[in-house]
Amino acid sequence: MSTSTYDKIHKMEDSVMKIQGLYTLWTMLYVTGLGCLAGDSTEGSSRNFLFAMTSLASIFPVFSGLNVIYGNKLPSTMFLTVGTVYQYFFWTLLTYYRGDIYGSHPIGVYNAVNTGFAGLFTVDMLIKTWML
Repeated sequence: MSTSTYDKIHKMEDSVMKIQGLYTLWTMLYVTGLGCLAGDSTEGSSRNFLFAMTSLASIFPVFSGLNVIYGNKLPSTMFLTVGTVYQYFFWTLLTYYRGDIYGSHPIGVYNAVNTGFAGLFTVDMLIKTWML
């Protein structure tokens, strides 16, 4: 694949959102997850799922920092590496809980929001990794 094609398929994250935009997105999602865990007393699979995924999401700022200091500074690198690990873990854990993570309580609703984001990012990842 030519550099030009790589640049085109990763334009959104590398040229539009950049590290700052993606870090802001991640921070908003992370803080919302913490808020749901702190403010909702729901127990069981919904809470366990959100705890696991919010904890795992801490790999994004760590990798982002390492990539800015030692790497190529391109967010697409994060999406193709750490994003892939996160997404596969997300779907594996969702399957483990057999989808019993949703509900009308804040944690259940936020799990649905995260499923939407994971779905979008997974489709994006699958298309781009197959193209590469």
